[in-house]
Amino acid sequence: MSGTKAFFTITSDFLRDKHRDELFLEWQPTQSHYLAVGSPLEKRILLYDRPAKQTRELSLPAPCSHLAWSRHGLCLSLACSQGASTALYLWTPGQPTLSMEKGAVAAGEDLGKVTWMGWSPVMDVLAVAYSSGIIVLLDKSSDKRTVVRGDHNGVISDAAWSADGILASCSSAGPASGGDAGQMSRIVFIDCHGEKVLTPRECPYGNVHRLQFASSKFVQTGLRRENTLCCVANRKTLVLFNLEDENRSLQYSFKTDYGDISEYTWFGDGYVVLCFQKGILIWVSSHPDEQGKELQHSNVFQNKIVDMAAVMDGSRFAICSHSHIKIFHSDVSKSQMSELPLPDGSHMLKLKWTSDGALLAAIGGNGQGFVFLTKVPDIGCVWRNKACYMVSLEAFNIASMPTLSEVTGTVSCKFEPAMVALGPQNFAAVMNNLVVYYIEPNASLETPAFEILGRYEYAGSVQSIQLSWNTAVLLLTDGRILTHKLHPDPTVFLSHVEETITALDIINNVSCMALADTNVYFGTSTGTLGFLSLNVQKYEAALHHTCGIIQIFLKEDDAIVAYLDVANAIYLYNIIQEISIKVEGFNGKPNGLHFDWSVQDFAINFVVYDHTHAQCFISIANTIFGHVVEEVKAPSKNADQVQRNECIIGFNSGNLVTLLNGVPHIRKLSVFPQNYPVEMTTTPTKDDVDKLRNLHRYREAAQICKKEGWKDLLPSIAGECLRNLDLPLAIALYRESGCYDKVTSIERYRDLENIQRLCGYMALVDNQPELACKWFLQAHDPLTVLDIYSDLMQWERAIALAEMHAPDKVGYACQQHAQQLEFLGDYPEALINYERALSLASDDDFELKVACKHGLAKVSFRMNDLSRGFALCQEVKNPALTEECAGIVEEGKHYKEAGRLYKECGNFFKTATMYLKAREMKLAEEVINQTDSIPLKVQLAAAKESAGDHKGAIKLYEAAGEYDAMVKILLEGLNRTDLAIEIVDRTKSQEGAKMVAAHFMKLKDFPSAIRYLLISNRGEEAFLTARQFNQMDVFAQVIGNDHPAHLYEKIARYYEDKRDIVNASHFFSQAHKSQRAVDLLLSAVKKKGQPAAEKQLLELLVAATVKANDTATTEKTSQFLLGSEDGNPRDEKYLLDLYLLSGQLHEADRIALLVADHHLKNGDYKEAHKTLFRAYDKIVRTSHTPSGQLVDLLTLVHSHAVSTVMYTLKQHEIVARMLIRICRNLNKFPKDASRFLLSAVLECAKCNLNKTAMEFALILMQPENRSMITEKYESKILNILRKGDRATEEEDTLTACPFANHKFPKSQLVCPLCKIRVPFCILTGMHVIRVDFTLCPSCEMPGIYSEIVTALSRGLQSCPLCSTPWHPQNIRPFDNEETDAFFKRIEMLQFIGEERT
Repeated sequence: MSGTKAFFTITSDFLRDKHRDELFLEWQPTQSHYLAVGSPLEKRILLYDRPAKQTRELSLPAPCSHLAWSRHGLCLSLACSQGASTALYLWTPGQPTLSMEKGAVAAGEDLGKVTWMGWSPVMDVLAVAYSSGIIVLLDKSSDKRTVVRGDHNGVISDAAWSADGILASCSSAGPASGGDAGQMSRIVFIDCHGEKVLTPRECPYGNVHRLQFASSKFVQTGLRRENTLCCVANRKTLVLFNLEDENRSLQYSFKTDYGDISEYTWFGDGYVVLCFQKGILIWVSSHPDEQGKELQHSNVFQNKIVDMAAVMDGSRFAICSHSHIKIFHSDVSKSQMSELPLPDGSHMLKLKWTSDGALLAAIGGNGQGFVFLTKVPDIGCVWRNKACYMVSLEAFNIASMPTLSEVTGTVSCKFEPAMVALGPQNFAAVMNNLVVYYIEPNASLETPAFEILGRYEYAGSVQSIQLSWNTAVLLLTDGRILTHKLHPDPTVFLSHVEETITALDIINNVSCMALADTNVYFGTSTGTLGFLSLNVQKYEAALHHTCGIIQIFLKEDDAIVAYLDVANAIYLYNIIQEISIKVEGFNGKPNGLHFDWSVQDFAINFVVYDHTHAQCFISIANTIFGHVVEEVKAPSKNADQVQRNECIIGFNSGNLVTLLNGVPHIRKLSVFPQNYPVEMTTTPTKDDVDKLRNLHRYREAAQICKKEGWKDLLPSIAGECLRNLDLPLAIALYRESGCYDKVTSIERYRDLENIQRLCGYMALVDNQPELACKWFLQAHDPLTVLDIYSDLMQWERAIALAEMHAPDKVGYACQQHAQQLEFLGDYPEALINYERALSLASDDDFELKVACKHGLAKVSFRMNDLSRGFALCQEVKNPALTEECAGIVEEGKHYKEAGRLYKECGNFFKTATMYLKAREMKLAEEVINQTDSIPLKVQLAAAKESAGDHKGAIKLYEAAGEYDAMVKILLEGLNRTDLAIEIVDRTKSQEGAKMVAAHFMKLKDFPSAIRYLLISNRGEEAFLTARQFNQMDVFAQVIGNDHPAHLYEKIARYYEDKRDIVNASHFFSQAHKSQRAVDLLLSAVKKKGQPAAEKQLLELLVAATVKANDTATTEKTSQFLLGSEDGNPRDEKYLLDLYLLSGQLHEADRIALLVADHHLKNGDYKEAHKTLFRAYDKIVRTSHTPSGQLVDLLTLVHSHAVSTVMYTLKQHEIVARMLIRICRNLNKFPKDASRFLLSAVLECAKCNLNKTAMEFALILMQPENRSMITEKYESKILNILRKGDRATEEEDTLTACPFANHKFPKSQLVCPLCKIRVPFCILTGMHVIRVDFTLCPSCEMPGIYSEIVTALSRGLQSCPLCSTPWHPQNIRPFDNEETDAFFKRIEMLQFIGEERT
């Protein structure tokens, strides 16, 4: 900016020989068309006409002491001093002369000289302060004069208006008490009406001047936009007064080396820059953590600073010495400075900025002044989707929104316009009363330049202008509206304007207007909103608002007019519905509004803004809530801030179109998705969906949800579409979400033409019946509302509505209301409504009458009117009603009457219950005898018991199966302990056992008490009793196995303490502490004692080891049994038992062979047989395969058992065959070998097995065996030997192999063909066959069915193998399927055994 030249130079003798305090400098606010320069030494003022770029003088009747512009710049007030008094004058721009303000001073009134003058920023009120301490407020809108007296005793030295309309004025209040600062100053606060609004403040720091209101961080709370009053005291101190707290203030004192404070200004977020006379700038802060610090210090001029001026938004300020002007950015962080060029000899005294900061005026005392252009003014406008903006003082670009990247036209003006207007094909530039019209050329140029259409001067200054396709509408500053046509031919343009121009003189006080295609909408200062049809030139008033309207904004396509009133409230007027809706939620004082023309949909977006921020709103004309206007919530409070010098000119596709320092900018509002309008090529987020839903862009939101698979959001979006009456989309989304009930409901009503009925039905679909009722009432459809009230059970409303519109339904509504009141317990009102409904019921309405009588009966009983209730029940004769009424009577404790009602409805159970409660025993017994109800018998028995009839009670209790109650009576009432014990032993009742135990405790029969305590599941109490009374052995005998482990452990500890190892180990095992039991038993066995005792201990040891199920414990016990610890091995049977029970089957197999061999050597064949079979059975039952040695030895030993059994049955051949098998393996039977040989020789001889008999006889005659032959058998044996060569042998019978079906001798057990060991018959010892097969029911070993049956008929009683008794009915032949399954299992077991081998 160092190269910037003066935009305009002012040369006048008016400026010569003046000091700084002898010049007043003020720009016209808002438009800044005029710069007024006054001086108390001159009877004239100097006016710089900026649009005309010329200076002229305006004569005054007296020197000007003060001047001030009104808030909108429509009036300049001047105070002209005449002797000791001052007169006020007003000048209106464009007028050649002044007008005197006669209301300022009343006739004969002497107020003194004017010391300060200023206009309110919120109202057209001029405040004038006088040297007498009086303030006069002149309201130009109402011509009201208010005089404020008594607040100041001295001269008012300074004053200032706040943005909230508060006037602060200060005067001297005398010397400061006890201080060195000099004078005390008094500051008073009043509003535009002269009323005091804040407590006066005292400043003890000296005379106060340069008052300013500001928004500081020194004040943390409050609703005022400007919460702080600041001033300069004694020219040295900056003082801040907290307007929210009268006791708080803040002072900034500076070094005396800086000199006096010349000026100061606020900027940014609570910062201040101060200018000192000695050329120094200081930046300070009101933030609590920065107070008392100099944020920046700059020595700008070597000589003194003459003046300082700041832009209204605080972004820049200028300072000057006599010969230099420097411009600074207020922001401390930027620290940018530029200097304006001044010619040599300049003598600057005063600086002043325009309100937009575009022009800086610098006035000197040497007859010269300069106006500098510091930035391009923010002038621009929009029409639909086009925007124009200034690129230089006389040039504009026209571009398409929202991006402004495509410039579609340019306009070159020959002057600097004050305002511009854009239309579909025209452009207008305005300066005062001159308007130059331009038209877009037809030539298809890349960026065509608009051509001038014509110039026209109107009879008044233009306040606003708007263009349509062929029409211009202007609002003049005098409140007139002009319209005329725009002819596209420049040659006839002016004549066509003259022909078509029309002034609407019939409309008064017009303050604003907006142009649509065919209508002009206008607002007046009296609050009228109207429109004018351009086609017929007809005026109509749409509404009369409560206060004046200052701006109008139009969205004609959607029949919406927005207007801003003087109370800073914005309203939307729906032209079709003729309703006005206030826009709620804007935070601040709105400056304007822009509609978004990019989207033509049911939802209208618009943005409201002020100088700090913008907020987006949305309007929906037709919803189930009516016309809705709501704020679109931003993601954060400061999301869409606007810079103070930023000018918003348009809004399109979610973008704000702004001008900042003359440069256009596009900024997306935070409430819109970043890629809005939504592009499906990008990757959206759920946050985008939420934003689209807030904007009511449901179609785009649904498309994103479908694409991204977020179908869970579709039902809620469909619901919002329903509420906004976007029914086609709601149907589609509900259908896709599977909500077919909603689809059906919407499609049923979607074609309704009546909007109120449609909204009502959609509210019902949305489950908002109250809202639906409002719509149906608006649609004059009371019957539907009556149905809704009925569904909602709002019967009072339903009755009132039915009385007016449907008298035939009043009875039904009364009956339903009575039911509701009955349910709520308001029985008197219910009775009244039932009686009213019954009286209104017609003869044909049978159901209503019955319902009313039902209700009357119940309510009568509720109100204890029993006689009426009984009569109604008898009349209706409804069992269900009678039973319900009986319940009501029962609640009232009228048990006998309740029993009567229950009996009438056939509920004998409740009847008897009621009679019993009423102590009507005979009536109760009569009813009970007619039923088989056990609960009734119990109740009657209890009643008899309480009456002392114990025998009768016992009979009833026994019939009902209530044995515990019987036990109680037998013990307590009849003292029949024996019968009570009998019942408890039979039923095992815990409660009965508890009573019996208590009875025995009373008798001190502790063993019996312990027994019944255990039965009653009170083991702990039984244990304590047993221990206390030394009855633990009894307790141990009866405790059983179904009690908690800790109880067994207690018993075990007791016996351990008593050194009773047997019982201790037993109960440790029961308590799942088998390892402890094993340790006790091992220690006991190691102690030498009686063999019988050791045998018992060893058996317990094996059992405890098996129960422990622990490998280490098993190994420990087995080593002990083997004698590893003491060299004394125990009987192998214990080891066998251990292995068998613990599942060590391989070891058990081996030990079983050893034990059996031991028994065979001792001739104990039964024990050997038992040992082998037990091992075999255990192994086979666990699906394992016993060893071949075990099977072979079992076969031999069992053959001996078979021979014994068969001998008794005289089956000598089988006996012979078994003995032959034994004699072939005599080494297994060493003790009785000779006896077996003798028996074999004799039995073989009997069966004609002579060769085998002679074979065994020869062996028997050997010297080692001959001693066993007695004389009785010696001759028989010798006879057998004599036959010699003549001996014959009968062949063994052949039977089929059950596996290979090959026949071989039946006494052989291995098939010579398949080599499979065939199971032997448990009775005959022969191999079994398929066709005659059975199993022992106990040991499940095979046998020949026919042989077993024959043996049973001859007297056989038990199984030869397991010794289990046999009964003929338990032995059955197996069918083929069962036989096959058995032999398959045998074959598999042998195969597994061979594989393991």
